[in-house]
Amino acid sequence: MNVREWALPVYTILMQLSVGTLLLLWLVRALFMPKFEQSAKSRIVRVPLTIIFFTACVAMVGSHFHLSKPFRSFLAVLNFRTSWLSREIIFTVLFFATLGCLVAIYWLSEDSRRLKSALGWLGGILGLLLVFCMSHIYLLPTQSAWNSRSTILSFYLTTLLLGSLALPAILLIDFSFSDELAMKRLDEPSLLIRNVLMLCTAAAGLAWLALAVITYQQLQTLRAGDSWAQTSFELLTQLYLPLVIMRLALPFLGITWLVICMAKALGRNITVKALTIPVYVSCICVLVGEILGRFLFYATHIRLGV
Repeated sequence: MNVREWALPVYTILMQLSVGTLLLLWLVRALFMPKFEQSAKSRIVRVPLTIIFFTACVAMVGSHFHLSKPFRSFLAVLNFRTSWLSREIIFTVLFFATLGCLVAIYWLSEDSRRLKSALGWLGGILGLLLVFCMSHIYLLPTQSAWNSRSTILSFYLTTLLLGSLALPAILLIDFSFSDELAMKRLDEPSLLIRNVLMLCTAAAGLAWLALAVITYQQLQTLRAGDSWAQTSFELLTQLYLPLVIMRLALPFLGITWLVICMAKALGRNITVKALTIPVYVSCICVLVGEILGRFLFYATHIRLGV
């Protein structure tokens, strides 16, 4: 894959990471921070939200490297009624604009509680619609390995998996500047990061398990398909088999290690700061695994016809 071909994986993975992290952040905000003072809630959400915004910005910039004439990319929105690509671009712009407004409000105002909440959920909905359009682009009759509803489900599961590990990592980056919080024990029931870690680790584990099942089912479908589908099956089980194993093993190892470290932290009064490395390593393992998965997604399709 050359630079132009890598632009698509960069865009899709980073945008899915942004959507998943925003959704998990707003879920955490709704579940674990309703009794927080508005100033404290804003202080916790502000930095992660800014990182999500810049991640989406990098994704949008990276997507233009796939185009031969990037300055004419705005013309792609003209076919909204018939083109999934046009819909993807429009929802990308709407998601990015909503994020931008949300970041601006969080940095400029301590009030506007209802507006902040509404914009956050609106951004999450736009992000889900964006992922839906993104996945539908690949439902092509000429692509045996892609033309399946499992493609849509796998895109959503990747969004959840990436967001589940990115959010704790981002929060720990922010919390690391607060020595008072970093030295608190993880077994304190009122500690926000404890609740976030438990929720996100559970979500990541379920997402990984579902992705593993989908991968197995996809292999069986390709194996029983036509000659073109069987060619994709052979690529996945022969040439790219080590990558398939790594694609599933890395997230599994990262999530498992994080669960073990959390159990030790809860049982031995370990501080939040001690979990920084396990969370970062788990996040990297998941990210690398999803990069491999996206590479396999693009590398093993077999085109039918012209």
